[in-house]
Amino acid sequence: ATEDVSGEHGEQCGVFGGGDPIPDAGYVMSFTDGSVPQNFTIEDAVQYLARNFSDSFGEGLEKWFSLDTTPGVVDESDHPRLWTNPLTSRLPRSSNMTVYCMYGVGKPTERAYYYTTSPAAAGGDPGFVIDKGVTRERPPVVTGVRMSTGDGTVPLVSLGYMCVEGWRAGSAHNPSGAPVVTREYLHQVPNIFSHPRGGDKTGDHVDIMGNRDMTADILKIVTNSADTVTERIVSPIREVAEAVKQSLDKG
Repeated sequence: ATEDVSGEHGEQCGVFGGGDPIPDAGYVMSFTDGSVPQNFTIEDAVQYLARNFSDSFGEGLEKWFSLDTTPGVVDESDHPRLWTNPLTSRLPRSSNMTVYCMYGVGKPTERAYYYTTSPAAAGGDPGFVIDKGVTRERPPVVTGVRMSTGDGTVPLVSLGYMCVEGWRAGSAHNPSGAPVVTREYLHQVPNIFSHPRGGDKTGDHVDIMGNRDMTADILKIVTNSADTVTERIVSPIREVAEAVKQSLDKG
């Protein structure tokens, strides 16, 4: 079942309406002065760091992290380096398991950056600094930082992509077809003087641990009332996931 809250919450999602939830073509770094003749995806940025910093840095990346984004491909080696990348690791094989994705949305969250060259660069320092002169309303950029929506720390695409797309029943990442219930909690700003830690309606990355609704949902799940915890999506995560899927399919 899906809980329809579009009328209740949809108009409150100010950072959703008319915005751009993910940067064009997945870029997370753009260079405004032409010092680097390309924009960087996450993979580009990490490879650049590996080439331009110490050998130990590159070796550590190779040993402990996976950056593979090949769609539909799961690495069965179970190496710890894969655990940080849900695109290369799968859910457990289990005939009796339900996955609950519970996260906050509706807070402005950093998603990408505009860089320029620093005149103070010296030695092996690439000399890139955020270009604070870049600010615009749409898509929202604040002093060189491109904003999207999320929980204030993690952007929406990272919070929900696997929940609504990557772990869908029948995918290689969900070999047992485990049901996945996505439950979003819209951040509601409280009176900061009476609720300095966000209050009971917060969707903040850390303060959500005090969200009354999420606490109640967790208690229902662990006390044999999980059937009352249904899907609730108030963000455009399905549209974002479809855009990511199309990008991955194109390679």
